[in-house]
Amino acid sequence: MQRNEATDRIYQLEKELLDLRENAASFEDLIMSSPIGVYRTTPDGRVLVANQALAELMGYASVKDLLQQNISEQGYAIDDYRSIFKETIERLGRVTGFESAWRRRDGSLIYVREYARVVRDESGAVIYYEGTIENITEKTKTETLLKESLRQIRRTFQELVETLSEAMNIRDPYTADHEKRVAALSYAIAVELGHSDGFANILRTAALLHDIGKIYVPAELLSRPGDLRKEEMDLIKVHAEAGWEILKNVSFDQPIAEMIRQHHEKLDGSGYPRGLKGDEIMLEARILSVADIVEAFSSHRPYRPAFGVAHALDQIEHMAAEGKLDRKVVAACLRLFREKGFVLP
Repeated sequence: MQRNEATDRIYQLEKELLDLRENAASFEDLIMSSPIGVYRTTPDGRVLVANQALAELMGYASVKDLLQQNISEQGYAIDDYRSIFKETIERLGRVTGFESAWRRRDGSLIYVREYARVVRDESGAVIYYEGTIENITEKTKTETLLKESLRQIRRTFQELVETLSEAMNIRDPYTADHEKRVAALSYAIAVELGHSDGFANILRTAALLHDIGKIYVPAELLSRPGDLRKEEMDLIKVHAEAGWEILKNVSFDQPIAEMIRQHHEKLDGSGYPRGLKGDEIMLEARILSVADIVEAFSSHRPYRPAFGVAHALDQIEHMAAEGKLDRKVVAACLRLFREKGFVLP
């Protein structure tokens, strides 16, 4: 009875061993036929195991040819890539989605993504690295082209904004470069308040376009010396709403048209065109309003001489005390001029 049990046990072990060998062979076939490169290398880069996909990716006809190579010498296009990979995998035990540039056998450049792990012995010493390598060259090229296209679109957009601003200067030469100076000050105030460069640049764009609605205002009113009658001033005030009408259907990333619409609103409700109050007025419009007032009071107008920067700063300080302007925005503007030496361009 015991002999039969022993025989059965031996038979069972032999069957399990056979199954393991078959599974291992099947797994090896799966690896070798994988369309993604699979490898095992020594820590110094010598290839121990590789599949046909990796051989072809590296420009070799067969795995046998690749096994004679050292990836650290033949693979990475830039030495720093190998150093970063080695430091990361030995410190963390693995790398996930590591992207780098490689040189193929013929010297051509490809971009790859690696997933790998380190295998150690019982003492903790590194035995080998093993992982996968995927060719992402086409994806990288596509992303590069998309990024360049986006940069070109942004350049074209900015050039268009500046062209529109220049067009306003031609129509209203008495306030030439007003938009540019308001844009520079708006940007500086935003940065002084701790906002990001992205926020400040959006505000700069709004400032360059903030008076675009004046194309609806007769040119003789914009350049005529002397005081304007109430009905004439009311006609000029239309420019804030008109600017919004012109730009409201433009697909900006941010509500630039609304910033322009609100740039003459006051926190106490005394502004125009809608008499908004307090938090109804967006922060960008509050900044734009302060910058606009400072530039306007500092510069010459057909109906009055320039008051100068000192008077302009006193004016916004007084208006903030009256509750018309945002106190924090005004304080930032005052710091720029009085403490940090900011000068209008």
